[in-house]
Amino acid sequence: MVLKRKGPTLKSFYANVLETGSLITLELRRRDSSGELIDSLPIIRAKLEHRSFIISTWVKSYQSQARRIRYESMPVPHDVYRDGESLLAELRWKDSHVVVSPGDEFTIHAWICSYSTPGAKRLYHVYVPPLLRSSRVAKSLVEHYVGKEYLVGKPWPNAPPSGHVVHFDPYMNGAGH
Repeated sequence: MVLKRKGPTLKSFYANVLETGSLITLELRRRDSSGELIDSLPIIRAKLEHRSFIISTWVKSYQSQARRIRYESMPVPHDVYRDGESLLAELRWKDSHVVVSPGDEFTIHAWICSYSTPGAKRLYHVYVPPLLRSSRVAKSLVEHYVGKEYLVGKPWPNAPPSGHVVHFDPYMNGAGH
């Protein structure tokens, strides 16, 4: 799949994660009544080759997000968060799954970092490039990997997706979680 900045937007498409045996894919379908399949992208466990992209986009998007969150809304001092985000990305990138192009595991279209235990589902970060953000890619990934109720370690600048119950736990970002 080739995405272009100019031309038709992806607002007329929606994403859905489909699991068939051991194969997990992200399907992009038309929003109209036809629901035509446009593309099916494999989702794989992150590999060492994906590390630099995951860490880079994680820290850059965190810095952008942190500017939009008012300091008063954070129960943890802002400098503690800022200094710890790079370390957290380095510790947790291996818990990520990446959406790649078919036959090309080096072209990453989106990724999610989450970790689940019997007692809790934790969402660390989701990255979707701007061109895919209106297509429910993040929501589909979150619902597949952590469900609709989960813990997050940092406040969101926007409301959580419809139907999701999000619990804020600033201490989950420690190395023990």
